[in-house]
Amino acid sequence: MIMTTTGRKSGLPRPTAIEFHEYKGRKYVYCAWGDKADWYKNILADPRVTIQTASGTEHVIAWRVTADRELAETFDFVAYNPAMQRWIRTLGFRLSLEEFLAHKDRFYLVTFDPTDEPTPPPLEADLKWVWLVIVASALIAYSFLGFASGL
Repeated sequence: MIMTTTGRKSGLPRPTAIEFHEYKGRKYVYCAWGDKADWYKNILADPRVTIQTASGTEHVIAWRVTADRELAETFDFVAYNPAMQRWIRTLGFRLSLEEFLAHKDRFYLVTFDPTDEPTPPPLEADLKWVWLVIVASALIAYSFLGFASGL
């Protein structure tokens, strides 16, 4: 996912490539650095973000999942996701709902809700380099085929 936040100091769009997980139709990202991560600090200052995935571009409000009920709803996702299992072990607690909720202050799980409010512009895809690869590949293939056929 490319998540574009608004810089809390600069006010400029700040794109970040980040791993996301989809669970029960909702996208989640985990902030391993907690409140030290710049993108998370930007969300605290302005939660309106733009996310881009293979599904397209979405204008959303980002928020940290903190309520016990909401965290309990995500527990199955955390419990069965190998990356999340490793992270919980790194934090030093057992993987049970009780422990998960008891340590929720150390767990920065962010999710998104759609919005009609303005969000930062999405990262523009720059695929100009693809033409160079196509042309170079065609030239290599042509020269190889020409050389192989004795031309």
